[in-house]
Amino acid sequence: MLSYKSILISSIYVAPTAKIDINIFQELYNINDNCIIVGDLNATLSEMGSKKTNARGKQLQELLNEGLAECVDDDSPTFEINDYEAKLDWILGSQPLLSFITNVETHPTIGTINGHKPLTFDITLEAEPKSTSPRLPLNFKEAKWTKFRSKLDKQLILWNYDLSLNSPLDIIR
Repeated sequence: MLSYKSILISSIYVAPTAKIDINIFQELYNINDNCIIVGDLNATLSEMGSKKTNARGKQLQELLNEGLAECVDDDSPTFEINDYEAKLDWILGSQPLLSFITNVETHPTIGTINGHKPLTFDITLEAEPKSTSPRLPLNFKEAKWTKFRSKLDKQLILWNYDLSLNSPLDIIR
């Protein structure tokens, strides 16, 4: 069973003309080393299904080589426009958290004109069930307060004021 107190899930966008800043990934990892990072990195990597590796792909490979994160093994194109398609969107993460990601799917574009396809995945995390409270849930708005006060008044009239209470059972006697 996975026993993390917290997981960092982050979304990142790297513009097509920008560089992948490895320091950002290091900062995210420093916040929480149990992390999943998803986003449009505009990085093509031939080892992961693209036709060629671009500059951001080389930077992504450097990031992966440093061991800060690993990549979900899925080479489906995530961007398609006209006759061009490539994997630009990535799911990265730390181990063992990344090994719990399953059923990664790339879907057709949904009403977007930018060509990016949505990615979905399942992550199976189990949590310890919370123990149920021994207290009964009470709805004070539904209580019949007039009836309650009447019964309480009748019981208080019968009360023996000389009786000392040492335990909850003494109330019943």
